[in-house]
Amino acid sequence: MEDKYRFDFVFSYWIFVWFILYYYKIILYSPLFALIIGLIYNIFLYLYLIYKYIKNKTSYNLFVLFDFIIVNFFIKILPLYYLIYVEKNNDYDIQITLLLFLLFIIWMFINRKIYINNYKLIIIKQSSTPIYNLLFYYYNYNNQI
Repeated sequence: MEDKYRFDFVFSYWIFVWFILYYYKIILYSPLFALIIGLIYNIFLYLYLIYKYIKNKTSYNLFVLFDFIIVNFFIKILPLYYLIYVEKNNDYDIQITLLLFLLFIIWMFINRKIYINNYKLIIIKQSSTPIYNLLFYYYNYNNQI
C-alpha cells in the first residue's frame, strides 16, 4: 500500500481511535470537542464538494458525495451522537485536542506529508484516506464487471 494511504496521515482517524480508546475507558479525556470541530470542517468540505459536483456534473462526483457521507457517518457522527448525550466538554478535553493536533502536525512534518488541499485530493481520486481508497477500489471493481 502506498504511503499516502496510511491511517496515521489522517487526523480524523486519530480522533476516531481516540474515541475508541475513550469508549473502552482506556483514556479519560473525551474527544467530543475534536469530533465537533472535525464535523464542522467536514461540513464545509462537503459543501465545497457539492459545489464542484454542480459545476462539473460527473457520475464520479456523485460517488464522492455519497462516499463522503458514509465515511463521516461512521467516524464522526456516530461517535458524536454517543458522546453528545454522555459527556460535557471541559477545558482539559479542549487542551488535549489541541495537543493531539499539534502532535499530528509534528508527525506529518516528520513524514513530509502535509496535505493543504484535501478536497482536491478527494475530487481527483487521490484522497489520502485508506477508507476512501478502499471504497474507490470497490467502486472501480464493480464498474469493471
